[in-house]
Amino acid sequence: GSDGQTLYLRDMALIKDAFTQNSLSIRANGQPAVLLNVLAGDEDTITVADTVRGYREAANERLPEGSSIIILSDNTESTRANLETLTSNALMGLVLVFVLLWLFMDTKISFWAGMGIPISLLGGLAIVHFTGITLNKITLFGLIMVLGIVADDAIVVGESIFYHRKNGASPLDAVVKGVSEVGMPVLAAVLTTIVAFFPLYNIDGVMGKFIVALPTAVIACLLISLVECMVMLPAHLSDLKGTPAGAPGKKGLRAAIDRFHNFTVNSMEWAAERIYLPVLRLCVQNRYLFLSLCLSVLILCGGLVAGGKIKFNVFPKKASNIVVAAVEFPEGTPFRVTREAVARIEAAVDEAEKEISALPGTTIPQGSRLVTNVLSTIGQAAGEKAGFSSSASPHVGGVRVTLLDPGESQVHSEDFIRAWEKAAGDITGVQSLDYSASNSGPPGSPIEICIQGENLDHISAAAETIMARLSSVDGVSQVYSDNAPGKNEFKFTLKEEARYLGISLSDLASQVYGAYYGSAALEIQRGNDEVEVKVRLTEAERQSRDSIRDFKVKIDDNTWVPLSAVADYTVEPGFSTITRKDGYRQVMVSAKVDT
Repeated sequence: GSDGQTLYLRDMALIKDAFTQNSLSIRANGQPAVLLNVLAGDEDTITVADTVRGYREAANERLPEGSSIIILSDNTESTRANLETLTSNALMGLVLVFVLLWLFMDTKISFWAGMGIPISLLGGLAIVHFTGITLNKITLFGLIMVLGIVADDAIVVGESIFYHRKNGASPLDAVVKGVSEVGMPVLAAVLTTIVAFFPLYNIDGVMGKFIVALPTAVIACLLISLVECMVMLPAHLSDLKGTPAGAPGKKGLRAAIDRFHNFTVNSMEWAAERIYLPVLRLCVQNRYLFLSLCLSVLILCGGLVAGGKIKFNVFPKKASNIVVAAVEFPEGTPFRVTREAVARIEAAVDEAEKEISALPGTTIPQGSRLVTNVLSTIGQAAGEKAGFSSSASPHVGGVRVTLLDPGESQVHSEDFIRAWEKAAGDITGVQSLDYSASNSGPPGSPIEICIQGENLDHISAAAETIMARLSSVDGVSQVYSDNAPGKNEFKFTLKEEARYLGISLSDLASQVYGAYYGSAALEIQRGNDEVEVKVRLTEAERQSRDSIRDFKVKIDDNTWVPLSAVADYTVEPGFSTITRKDGYRQVMVSAKVDT
């Protein structure tokens, strides 16, 4: 001061050294939790997952009592299942091709035709590797899809060579005639399949970057299978024997096998000559009648689908072991309200588990539970990445439940969701409450209706009408609109007097913001941390609407005037989201359907 006295900051302000306010709570199986997300870059995800599991077992032995590391979800489980499916289907196809071709043709043909499956898969994987694409879920899906195609070419070529060799052609002539006879049809069949997958390369955006693995895997396997059946297979069959049976004079088991082999071959030839050829001749002679019958069957099948007798579902719901309930309140809802809602949803998990476990047909192994893990979050939705965002919103939350594998429990995730939703009941004041399973397929709800227009009041009224109509339909549930109003906010309008006092709208906004949200005065270094010093009103003043009426605004001459002298204000609900499409306001109504 002018007379030399010292005035300390603590004499005029309440100084509080604390962390920034964080409205985020994460609990796993009812206990406070910290989430770790382990991602693999160019590494093998299965190896990384196995390493993490090994570390978990070793670390749990060293942790203090009451603390443990648990695995809430492992995305490699589906990859392992796809690998197992690919391996089992390939082996099954190899065995079936070998056995069936051996029954009706030759052992050598059956072996080399069956080898077309592993040769095509391994060759296709080599091409996929050199193109820089990893072995992922999409690649595995493509390989599984192409399994039934790659063996067809070799079977057709092998059967043609066998036919000419059996009818007396020399081994080399049988190969040349056989390949020449079916070479063009086989080439056309493979190329038309390849052409069908080529448009997938034209998909743009993020989806295009993912989907490119599918056509690459399929086309690579088809090209290798074409080379195998047109070049490698004929080379291996160039010394094919004239008859499928072995040399005479065999005794015992080998003779019995040869007799059985001859019987199956002769039976197939008898069926082809006595049954198939007469039916084929009849169809050709009465081709118009046969064509009419085929068209009639086609029309009948189309009528069954169009009439609803045969249900049609593009993306059927696959059972999942992860189900999620995401709750959202209007913005500005206190953290306490969201916490109570999440606690109610979490408690409903036990009721749903008891109800589902008691149903006939549910098979839960001894010592296991249907629900293996429960993750609840407040401040963020409980999705796959729950707890990994740096921001928290106290008006959202959710519960993620990990179930026993549906193959073991025989419980479909949709059945559990219905029981869970029933047990939780209606929650007052909720803006949206969505129960869903972690399934693959297109995003979005089964029903999504967008209303566009220039007048928000008109499209909001239309949305309310649509929601009321959908709610009255049996089987339709969770009807919500994204036109939910936001939290109440103050809207300031400058008076004419403010201009004479030198107050602009920007000045007013910065002063109000600094008083209630805080103005950064300076930053100080404390150890390795950078601490921000913020100046603002006390918490009691910030939480009181009355403090606005007594708020003082600083003008150019360093004097203070009441807020009411320079601006008028109103309290109105704002908008949490504003969606526009093609220049028009848009409101979306969504709903779930019990198929």
